[in-house]
Amino acid sequence: VVPLYCIMLGTRATMPAWWPVETLDHLVNSPYAVAAISGFLLSNVFYFLSGLFMLDLIPLKRTFGESRIRKFSSHLASDPLLGVCVLTAGAVSTAYHSVQALGSYAVAQELSFIDHGVALSSGLYFLQRLGLPSWKTLAIGGAGLVSLANPVGGSYAGLHSLWHFLSASATVSWGFDGYKRNYLGDLD
Repeated sequence: VVPLYCIMLGTRATMPAWWPVETLDHLVNSPYAVAAISGFLLSNVFYFLSGLFMLDLIPLKRTFGESRIRKFSSHLASDPLLGVCVLTAGAVSTAYHSVQALGSYAVAQELSFIDHGVALSSGLYFLQRLGLPSWKTLAIGGAGLVSLANPVGGSYAGLHSLWHFLSASATVSWGFDGYKRNYLGDLD
């Protein structure tokens, strides 16, 4: 909404000073630029893996008949919007971070709003469909938030890549929480 409002005003959307979009010029100008930026962008693969798992689209080897993991992913696929939310977050995150690393800083600022909006609305959908996450899921997400806050200068790409892994992991864990609560009638 903010980027559209700014376009109507003829201005550019910018993130607040307390939550700035990081510049990645130090990576672009580094001798390891290709590896560093590729690794950073490829860390979004965890969203795609989580989303595909939640849609029951990742083939799992069946060794002992119908496994518990297969039942879990099949159950999550009954609400495909859960997996679609994670896939959408991955696609938007990849686009945002690609522009952040290689494109216009002004456009990256605007894409940051979209990235945050998709992530927050997906989180609210998860909350509405799956209920509150377990302590285990909160610990995974909390560790991700610590890496997202990035208190260490110059380590944004690495710590933010960790955020991608932990937040994608938290979506699967939260899905399992909902499965246990709604299907098994149990939540530790």
